[in-house]
Amino acid sequence: QHMMTGLVFYALSYILPHGVACILLVFFTSAFYALHIARSKYKSKAVQKAYIQHFGTLLREDEKYNIHYLPGAFWFLVGTTMTVLLFPMGENNNIARISLLCLSFGDPIAAMVGVYVGGPSISRKGRQKSLGGSLACFIVCYAISCVLLGDDNIAHTDHSMACYLTGIAASLMEGASLFCSIDDNILIPVGTGASLWIYLRAYN
Repeated sequence: QHMMTGLVFYALSYILPHGVACILLVFFTSAFYALHIARSKYKSKAVQKAYIQHFGTLLREDEKYNIHYLPGAFWFLVGTTMTVLLFPMGENNNIARISLLCLSFGDPIAAMVGVYVGGPSISRKGRQKSLGGSLACFIVCYAISCVLLGDDNIAHTDHSMACYLTGIAASLMEGASLFCSIDDNILIPVGTGASLWIYLRAYN
């Protein structure tokens, strides 16, 4: 779901004005949270039906009827909203779009490689991150930034370094979620975006 949702948001970012996108993201994230709290507190069938009707396509099957915790899709929306609010999304400064796609592709691909390829891993509190998964996340996010990071206003050497930095930051954030209480759906796009923004500000 992360990949498809991320691609839809990415496409919409070229259609909707930035201000409109920010308002819609804040609205839907707030509505998602309000409906989840309402169904948890009141256990209403009508609220549950509205929740599934409006957000069911974003949820895994095991999340649709679990009222005890906020699903990953909610944190994906939070991370996306923060990224779009915080970082630029211009033709030659695609920090927000790059960060969003790093979340949409880097995180799930890291998980898939970790499961099917494995390698050295670290486990904590029932969660596991593998070296293979982190490497896959780096490669995917490096490739994304190579394609999307405009180089009209940045020297070739700095462009290459910015792409490497994107991959490193995304893979570090993906792994860092093991050691803090912040969801990786927030850590990956915000941490990646912040790293790239600081680098580009320093060299422009």
